[in-house]
Amino acid sequence: MTGPAAWPFLVGRSRTLGHRLLVVPRFIQERRAGWLLLDAAGGDASAPGTALYREVRGSPVGDLTLVFRVVPMRGTDVGLPGLETLRDEHGRLIEVVEGLVLQGRTTDVRVSGADLDRVHREVARTYRQFWHSDEREFEASPAGPLSVALGEGTVPLRLQPRAPLVLQPVVDASATGRAPAEPHPSPAPAGRGRSRRSRRVVLAAVGLALAAPVAAAVIVFRGTPSTPRATTPSTTTTSSTTTSTTTTIVSASP
Repeated sequence: MTGPAAWPFLVGRSRTLGHRLLVVPRFIQERRAGWLLLDAAGGDASAPGTALYREVRGSPVGDLTLVFRVVPMRGTDVGLPGLETLRDEHGRLIEVVEGLVLQGRTTDVRVSGADLDRVHREVARTYRQFWHSDEREFEASPAGPLSVALGEGTVPLRLQPRAPLVLQPVVDASATGRAPAEPHPSPAPAGRGRSRRSRRVVLAAVGLALAAPVAAAVIVFRGTPSTPRATTPSTTTTSSTTTSTTTTIVSASP
């Protein structure tokens, strides 16, 4: 008797590249949501007899349950002789994340070592292609569901729960028939907008106050008729005028 449908997945890295999605459930790939597996799965190497359990809530493909483990890749996994663990260009062990994706929240899931061993055999073929190909051009391989027993008849793995990954669902604008709302600018902090406006008003008032006398002077200067110049008097008249003015000033003195 088989359990619920479960899809294999694989997150791995190579000698020169970091972790990337290599095997993805087809229904997740069709929605271009493979990134959620990169966010949800990972961690330190799994201890024997254990696996990690994590729920994904509110994803573009609905709620999911992930059961996975972190294991090293060996030479035999990529067609090389020996059981030596693969290493990257810096000498670090190469570990991958392999596991199963179940649709919905499955709190009572039972997964055995035999179940994940089968997953390893399924995804190792893709990892071998990735290892021997142009790694930068490699595209994730879609996977269909597996018919696995999910722990029946064998000793189940001890599942170590991790906190659920809660995502904000994205509303598809084409499904609702409405254009997505345009982002609104964030309101200015209280008091900041008012103080700026107040400074503008004060500066404008000061500018008007300074400009008013200048404008008035220009108007007066332009509006006052120019005083006609007196004709230059003769030398005798000028001397007489100077004498008269001097006399007036002297008589005004105390």
